[in-house]
Amino acid sequence: MNPQPLPNSADPALPSTLRALFGRHNFRPRKRLGQHFLVVPQIADRILEIARISEGDRVLEIGAGAGALTWRLAKTASFTLALEVDSRLVEILAEIFPASGGLRLLKADILKTDLGEILDGGTWKVLGNLPYYITGPILAKLLEERRAFSSIVLMVQKEVAERIASPPGSKAYGALSVAAQAHFLIRKEKTVKRTAFYPQPEVDSAVISLTPRPRPPVRTEEEEDFGRLVKAAFSHRRKTLEKSLLEAGFLKSREEIFPALEKSGVGRGRRAESLSIEEFVALTRQLRGRDRGD
Repeated sequence: MNPQPLPNSADPALPSTLRALFGRHNFRPRKRLGQHFLVVPQIADRILEIARISEGDRVLEIGAGAGALTWRLAKTASFTLALEVDSRLVEILAEIFPASGGLRLLKADILKTDLGEILDGGTWKVLGNLPYYITGPILAKLLEERRAFSSIVLMVQKEVAERIASPPGSKAYGALSVAAQAHFLIRKEKTVKRTAFYPQPEVDSAVISLTPRPRPPVRTEEEEDFGRLVKAAFSHRRKTLEKSLLEAGFLKSREEIFPALEKSGVGRGRRAESLSIEEFVALTRQLRGRDRGD
C-alpha cells in the first residue's frame, strides 16, 4: 500500500517548503557531505519520467536528501527504499512522510551497506542524486550489484556523466566508461544547471540513465580479469597499452602481450583510450588463454 498523497504545498522540491523544513529543524547543509538540494519541481518530475516509474516498481533511492524524489516515489512506486546517511535529514523525512508499508526510510551509507541484505531479491530500479565526491565509488558498487537492477537513473556532476557516456577515442573515455558500458547502455538524458540546487554547487549536473545490455560482451567468468586489464590499461594514459600494462605490473614483459595483441586484432602501439569495449574483451580472452596455456 502506498503512502497517502501529500498536499502540493509540502513538495520538498519547492524552495518555500525546503526553507520551512530547514528552518523548523535548524538544518544547515554540510559541505563535507556534498549536500545540494534540488529546488526545481519540474526537474524532479522529469527524473521520474526518465526512469519510467510506475505503480508496480520497487525503487532503491540513494541519498534521499530532503525528499524531492522520495515525495514523488511515495505517490507512484509500489515500494521505495530510501537511503540517507545524514540523521538530521532522516528526521526531516520522517516528518514529511507518514508511516507506510510502501516506503521505508533507512539511515545508511550506501558504500557501507550490504545491498544483498536490504534488497531481499527481486528486481529494482535505482534513482539517486549523488554527492559529487563519491560518485565513482557508488557507481562501482552499483555495477557490482547490477543483476538486481532493471534500470539506474542518476544525477551526477556533468563532467562525470560525460566520462561515463563517452565513446572510445574521446578525451573523457576511461576505465569508468569501459566498466559501465560493458554492462549497460548509457544515455545522457538532461543537463541540469547549478542554479537548480540549494546551496548552489560550483558546476552543472546531468541526469544519466543506465539500462542493462541484453547481451553483455563480458562473460561472468571473465569479469575479474577484464576489470584488472582495464584498470591497468588506463593507469598511464599517455603511454601505449603495452607500456601501461608493464608499468602497472599486469605483465612481466612485452613478449607476453605481443601475441595477444595480434590475435585479438588490437595491434601494437595503441593507447587504452582508443580501444572499444569489444577490443578489451577480445584482449582479455587472449590473455586468459595465455594464462591457461591455450
